Amino acid sequence: SGVAGKRKWGLEITGLAVVDLDNKTAYHLEAVQTVGRHVKESLLDYYAEILEQRADELLQISKYVVVDAYFSRNPFIQRVVNAGFHVVSRLRKNVSLRYYYSGPQKSKGRPKEYAGFVNLFNLDPAVFSRVEALSSPQTVAWTGVVQLKVAGLKIRIVVIHQLDEKNKIKSVKVYMSTDVDQPAEQIVHAYRCRYQQEFIFRDGKQFSGLEEGQGRDWLKIDFHVNCALTVVNLAKAAHHLAVPDLERGAFSMADITTAYTNERLALRIFSRCGIDPNLPKSQEVLAEVRNYAARAA
Repeated sequence: SGVAGKRKWGLEITGLAVVDLDNKTAYHLEAVQTVGRHVKESLLDYYAEILEQRADELLQISKYVVVDAYFSRNPFIQRVVNAGFHVVSRLRKNVSLRYYYSGPQKSKGRPKEYAGFVNLFNLDPAVFSRVEALSSPQTVAWTGVVQLKVAGLKIRIVVIHQLDEKNKIKSVKVYMSTDVDQPAEQIVHAYRCRYQQEFIFRDGKQFSGLEEGQGRDWLKIDFHVNCALTVVNLAKAAHHLAVPDLERGAFSMADITTAYTNERLALRIFSRCGIDPNLPKSQEVLAEVRNYAARAA
């Protein structure tokens, strides 16, 4: 519960969505309830299994899975990578990262693999390079390839230092991708666009009855939840994607709902007054009435 700021007893669904990075919007793909989880199976194992079961279908859409920091650990990240995906996520500030050793090796013994741990506030300039496209007077962005110790994976990370008035580091944000060849700008952009999925749930709750189902069987709940979220997709297809790119603003289910309500009321008035709604003048009035009281998303 975002309002309560904590978990509350109720239904849980795992939302799979496709994010359009160019148009910065998301489309519902499937909502999977947390049912049938084994007693000894962790939630991260269960979430990884959902992607493993749908890997063939999902990989036809994209090889990148963007998740929040909760998922950036094992067993989830290792299992998803083994299924053929790349994971883009954020990392906690206390994450354990190691530099790879690239110096000379001893003639005997086990080869040295690592060269110490990464200090996010004091990066090695030999490993990290500055990303000008993500930097500003208040922020400095760096990128490099290191090891995510918890998963034993080679990853590319993007470290963004927030600076204070004296140009000293006051906070750090860390983004990652298991695709070490993925550009730093794309990693950050993909993660930031992940939040578009939250708008699907918001619109589903407010406008398409996501929380209004009364079914008690999990199959009925599955149908209701996915139907409610699919309605948001249909609204985007009919009223957002149909608009030319240059004229397209932010998607708003509130505006769409308002437009249909206004149109229905206007047609009711036309009917009671004996006015033909197909007349050119009537169509002009309808077009104006539809957008009355519209608001930004």
